[in-house]
Amino acid sequence: MPGGSAEPRDLAARLLASIETRSAFSDKLLATAFRERDLPPAARGRVTRLVKGVLRRRGEIDYLLASRLHERLAGLPVLMRQILRLGVYQLLDSDIPRPMVVDETVRLATKYGHPGTVGLTNAVLRRLCDTEDLRSLLPQGDDPASVAARTSHPEWMVERWMARLGRDATMRVLDSNLRERPTFLRPNPMRGGLAALRARLEVEGVAHDVHGPTGLVRVDERFAPPDSEAFVAGLGTAQDPSEFLVVRLCGARAGQRWLDLCCAPGGKQTGLAEGMGDEGAVVGCDLHPSRLRRARENAARLGTPGLSYVAADGARPPFRAPSRFDGVLVDAPCSGLGVLARRADARWRKEPALLASLPPLQRSLVDSAAGLLGPGGVLVYSVCSFEPEETTDLVGGFLAAHPEFRLDDASPRVGAAYTVDGCYRVLPGQDDMDGAFAARMVRA
Repeated sequence: MPGGSAEPRDLAARLLASIETRSAFSDKLLATAFRERDLPPAARGRVTRLVKGVLRRRGEIDYLLASRLHERLAGLPVLMRQILRLGVYQLLDSDIPRPMVVDETVRLATKYGHPGTVGLTNAVLRRLCDTEDLRSLLPQGDDPASVAARTSHPEWMVERWMARLGRDATMRVLDSNLRERPTFLRPNPMRGGLAALRARLEVEGVAHDVHGPTGLVRVDERFAPPDSEAFVAGLGTAQDPSEFLVVRLCGARAGQRWLDLCCAPGGKQTGLAEGMGDEGAVVGCDLHPSRLRRARENAARLGTPGLSYVAADGARPPFRAPSRFDGVLVDAPCSGLGVLARRADARWRKEPALLASLPPLQRSLVDSAAGLLGPGGVLVYSVCSFEPEETTDLVGGFLAAHPEFRLDDASPRVGAAYTVDGCYRVLPGQDDMDGAFAARMVRA
């Protein structure tokens, strides 16, 4: 690919077109693109910010484009649509002078379009430049449709959250989902802990601080783990504080045996093992062998002891003895509505039907885990969601059907600020965390 300042925009436009036409996931496409191209870290960072920024702001961008294009946006070739979106995104969220944004966008349109689409691109962007504050063109009402357009979320999500959380809490969630999320690193106690990780980051010139509620190390959102010697050497692993608190809720102790029933990519499994030191064992189970390979690679990088793996369906785990484990973590597949800030393309893939289709699977996993615990055994159910169907409703139904289990109050382990009705819950953006839920249940 030829060099030049337009290269990141060019690659970003083509990746966005692939995401739309192939329903591909942005993280996987970005990783593949970077493996295939010898781009410097700064260029990789710019491509990532452009792709995720357009996906994160797509609702606002398309509303502004529709105000000038009316019905013609959907009829444009898919690549031209992405080029226009990139231009509007940079007009919204860039310190690049507007004339330069227009010129670069038109240049890219010239490369891939015909004179008609090039002229259209130029005209639309110049008309938008006539408005000093582009966001003043967005609907300003408090109704779900206006809020959805203004905050780039599907209307059904906004309507649902407003009805349950109220306007103020919903706006905090929506605003949080629009911000780039920082990367957090969990220090590896097997490789020198917090002091060793921070010392290596200092040598690398990586700006960082310690996240007060959890003690994880927060680095700039432009930090790329594969480019960091500290990460490659296993001094830390990427994990959001919301996930770290799930591990803390488990309370795994030295000498115990734990099962991580849906373990890939292995972040919580290694966290459980680190809590035990050299004395204990954690079995990781996952349906897909390819995902287990990633978990093994992560564990090897960290040098975490006491891990083993089984490729199996968590709803029918191949373990016979009912009291084989001291604890089971069920980090279940879920809607992922708590991590929309990190997964910029996910919000446009989600449908309300997910909240009806997933709970039966989640419940089957929890039921199977219950059978693997003897008296005093700990069952922790977690999801990166805060929807009742996947959280409190599911836990309440399980406890009603399993009177041998009781809910163990989460607050002593995660703090009262993250506890609701005895369960662990974080809303997106709370203390810079992703949204998450977990319940700790003990067999009497």
